[in-house]
Amino acid sequence: MQKGRILGLDFGLKRIGFAVSDFEHKLALPIGFVENKGREKVVLELRKICDKYEINKIIIGKPISLNAKQTEILAMVEDFADFLRQRLQINVLFEDERLTSVQAGKYLAAAGMKEKQQRFVRDSVSASIFLQTYLDKLNAKRN
Repeated sequence: MQKGRILGLDFGLKRIGFAVSDFEHKLALPIGFVENKGREKVVLELRKICDKYEINKIIIGKPISLNAKQTEILAMVEDFADFLRQRLQINVLFEDERLTSVQAGKYLAAAGMKEKQQRFVRDSVSASIFLQTYLDKLNAKRN
C-alpha cells in the first residue's frame, strides 16, 4: 500500500469541494472547499492541502449524466485534471459522481441543515461520497 492519503475533488464553476482519506484508505472525510477563482489560485490552495494531508493521489468526480452521456462540464473537468497532473506532479484519476450532490443534500437535510446553509458544505460532502466509493472499490480489490 502506498503511504499518504487520497484527495477527492468535486469540481464546480463556483466552488471546488475537498474530501480526504485516512492513511489506510478506508474512510473519506469532507474537509472544505475553495472558491473557484481560476485554476492558478486553486492550485495554490491544492498545494497547501496536498502538503498538509500528505496526498499521493487525487480523485476528481467525473460529471456524467444519468443516461451515461458526457455533460458540458466534463471537458472542463478533464482539462483541469490534466492541469493538476502537470502542476502538482501527482496521479489524478476519475470517479463517477452521478447523484452525489443530491445525496449530499439529503444527508445534510437529515442532519437539520437548511438548504441555504448547505451550499457551503455540499461540495465537500459530495466529494467525500464519491471518494468513499473509490476507496470501497480499492479495498474490495485488496480482499
